[in-house]
Amino acid sequence: MGGLLVVSRLLAEPAAGERLEPVERRLFGSFIHGGAALVIASGILLILDQPSVLRQGWLHAKLLVVLGLVAADARLYRRMQAQHASPGSVTRAAVLRLHGWIAAGMVAVLALAVLRPF
Repeated sequence: MGGLLVVSRLLAEPAAGERLEPVERRLFGSFIHGGAALVIASGILLILDQPSVLRQGWLHAKLLVVLGLVAADARLYRRMQAQHASPGSVTRAAVLRLHGWIAAGMVAVLALAVLRPF
């Protein structure tokens, strides 16, 4: 998930331009999507190991936030492609807003997993 923050911050810097395009694509192709697959697989293993966890409210909230982060991933990827296809088509404010949502989602996932409030 940290990779999403890195890429969203890189996209917010218009001066970086074409120099960082290969880095952004590599981050998405291996680091971000590979990490997401690992997180999802470990979540499935947790549920298989302890099926009773499915009855806990904090997990339902966490899964909802994770779905939001998956949507943010898809949106950021589309914005990255649009930016590279047509430089200047994505505004800095839009990318920074998405960056903020990703950061809030990461904090929420961590808080729900550690605190287990309900």
